[in-house]
Amino acid sequence: MLPGDVEAMFQQAFTESGVATGRPTAKAWVAALDLLRQQLKKCTVSAMHVYPAHLTDCPWCALDNQGVIYFIDLGEEVITTGGDFVLARVWAMVMASVAPPALQLPLPDHFQPTGRSLPLGLLRREYIILIEIALSALSLLFCGLQAEPSYIILIPVLAAIWIIGSLTSKAYKAEIQQRREAFNRAKMDYDHLVSQIQQLGGLEGFIAKRARLEK
Repeated sequence: MLPGDVEAMFQQAFTESGVATGRPTAKAWVAALDLLRQQLKKCTVSAMHVYPAHLTDCPWCALDNQGVIYFIDLGEEVITTGGDFVLARVWAMVMASVAPPALQLPLPDHFQPTGRSLPLGLLRREYIILIEIALSALSLLFCGLQAEPSYIILIPVLAAIWIIGSLTSKAYKAEIQQRREAFNRAKMDYDHLVSQIQQLGGLEGFIAKRARLEK
């Protein structure tokens, strides 16, 4: 690939023969490479390829045809004999593409869902508290109407009322927690779908795809 005199200098510099005869000096390298630079010619296929003028064919094109690519031309026009593809023209079309308009996504506020009724026999917490207060007041009133009030009997009555209210309240809290988890799952699914559609057809996806092409 290199002219004979330059090839001989490489052999002398990087083989054992240079030990005995002496390796080329820096001045010799400058002179030889400067002469070689004046003898280079450009490839007729790619402006990125230059090679010594004593060669009839471009060695870089031969390597390209074998799948060994050393020079990737991203800024200059490449003229190929196999078709009319011009990278610079295609890239100009990419940069001239218009960003898509904002997506009109359905918002949760646009819907009016109907809440599911509470399971049969399950009361809201405020109703449980009101019932506990009412039963306690009735128990006190009943004891107060007795000829000889015995308020000690209120202890088991009030304890029973509190236990019943506590169990009912736990069931209500479990139902609320289940509904809250269902809401959170639905919100996560909605946010995930919005993110996907933004990446596929929205402005964010358009910007990301163009950025990948620019790398």
